[in-house]
Amino acid sequence: MTLSGAQQKEIRDLVASGQRIAAVKHCREITGLGLNEALQMVNRLAFGASGEAGPGVSMSSVTTPQKPDARSVKEAQAEAMNAIREGHIIEAVKRYRQRTGAGLKDAKDAVDILHLVHHSSGRVNARVAQSVIAAVSAGRREEALTQLMAGAGYDDAEARTFIAGLGRLGIARTGCAGGCLRVVLSLLLLVAAVAAARLAGLF
Repeated sequence: MTLSGAQQKEIRDLVASGQRIAAVKHCREITGLGLNEALQMVNRLAFGASGEAGPGVSMSSVTTPQKPDARSVKEAQAEAMNAIREGHIIEAVKRYRQRTGAGLKDAKDAVDILHLVHHSSGRVNARVAQSVIAAVSAGRREEALTQLMAGAGYDDAEARTFIAGLGRLGIARTGCAGGCLRVVLSLLLLVAAVAAARLAGLF
């Protein structure tokens, strides 16, 4: 992730005006970084030795933050699971990020695993949940079924019913490859038709 010169200036201007928190928030919004990574990037931009960030500040130039310790992760998982039980998935992601400083994608992935564990009433553990989500997301449905049967003791019918419900939970999108492509192509054709009609002066 590389910031443009204009984006760097926006962040430096916010820090210079005493709005350091706003600068970190803005940095996270435009980069998708976790809290620790964004903070380090802001510090590097605003307080570099030369006072200038150069033509670009990239992820490779930012010191990798320390990973949260096991206790922090465990506490984050517990708080996220409480939110999941209450039906508040977005809140679960928010709590996980606050506890660990994880980026949005990493937090969402972690919450998806917890959500699947909760949905299975504990029959599926975190390791199996992660494998199932990865397999379903990649379109490897049979592999996901095998994981459930071998790792969680589901029979074939239970496993198929379980997999079918993942899309409705928002945990994984199933059976989308062909359907999604058709939808995208249909939308593109519609946009093209509208553009052609406008050029022809029909509306």
